[in-house]
Amino acid sequence: MHVRRPRASRPSGLRIAAVHNLATGARHPADEWILIDNDGPLRWQLHEWELVAETPDRARPRVYPFPTRLANTAVWSLEPGESIYVFACQGRDRFEETRGQRPQFLFYWDCDVRGWDTPGVAVYLRSVDGRFATRPVVIPD
Repeated sequence: MHVRRPRASRPSGLRIAAVHNLATGARHPADEWILIDNDGPLRWQLHEWELVAETPDRARPRVYPFPTRLANTAVWSLEPGESIYVFACQGRDRFEETRGQRPQFLFYWDCDVRGWDTPGVAVYLRSVDGRFATRPVVIPD
């Protein structure tokens, strides 16, 4: 099956700011994450968007669809200056306001495999219409 590469889109202000894996300091799989920052001026409704992890040959990409709601809350949105952490492990999706730091969403992919430790895999955020919302970032080794 051929995976269609999303088309580029206009700048969104969203970016993958960091990949935290064993090569960059994580001590165990539950400590691995991808960080997405909203550095732009717009609020984004990201439910139904996807975080994609794709091998160079584009075979079997892993796709994390962002949920419509956090536990027992209304539809969420990513405001300017907020961040998203996507952990590969299990957990409860939630929003945290932190003193002196960016407010952040914590999402859990509930993967049964190592999250972000495959060098060469490109990770990117894709909008509902299939367009890139961030530049792909290659997993460091």
